[in-house]
Amino acid sequence: MQKRLAILTVFLFVANAGFASPRETANPKADPSASKAQAGQSQQPSTVSAGALPEPSNRQTFNNNANEKAGKDGWDKAAVLSNYFLVVIGIGGIIAALCTLKKLERQTKSTEDQVTLSKEALIQTQRPKIQVRTFWFKSFGDPQEPSGILAGSMLMGQFYIVNLGGSRATVKETYYEFFTTGEPHLPGERPWEGKEGAKCESIFEAGQSKPFVFGRNEPLSHGQAFEIFSGSRRLYLMGWIDYVDGLNIRRTTRFCRLYDPKSYRFAPVDDPEYESAD
Repeated sequence: MQKRLAILTVFLFVANAGFASPRETANPKADPSASKAQAGQSQQPSTVSAGALPEPSNRQTFNNNANEKAGKDGWDKAAVLSNYFLVVIGIGGIIAALCTLKKLERQTKSTEDQVTLSKEALIQTQRPKIQVRTFWFKSFGDPQEPSGILAGSMLMGQFYIVNLGGSRATVKETYYEFFTTGEPHLPGERPWEGKEGAKCESIFEAGQSKPFVFGRNEPLSHGQAFEIFSGSRRLYLMGWIDYVDGLNIRRTTRFCRLYDPKSYRFAPVDDPEYESAD
């Protein structure tokens, strides 16, 4: 359609150039003697009586001038009509261009929607999964300072936060605390319910892990260290991690690890209320 409009536009332009030929004008460099002769003739008195017909040569000149004027008027009308046609064709071309632009915009929007849907599908099928692992006590300062389950220890240590999913995760908030009890089981109300964690903005790419440091604000007393080491009191390290995926869906990983003084290791508890992941 656009190719046809272009061909028709070129044709009308060429036609318009042919129609708009300039009119002939008197030659300013004409023979001066001829001008003088014509002037002399015009000064001679006319001998033709009223009602007499003009000379044949004069009649021929009159008819030629009339025919020439009619022909030129026809050419001018054709040129005007061709200009109108060009305007119509130009408007049609503009409309066609606008329609094409609108179509391209729809195609671009459709492509962007498909990319967004593909991205969402990828995130849903390859969603991030934040987990924690490898807990242990560790001294970060003077090696002579007490570490682990000893009197005066701050229970310093670390564990790893890892993204085991197939897409990026952004950790927004973390919380942990130590909990000790002489009971053989955990309480029904989780000790950290209603508490606020530390706000952060930590990005974990798929498969990436980062260390997380923990510790107490107060050192262990001799009695507390003895009770934990002897097994009369249980020591738990528990908390949660809030993160979002690429669709800004918020998820939570909860953890609770029981310290075993015999193996010097933390083991996950078998309780979905304390140890679970969305």
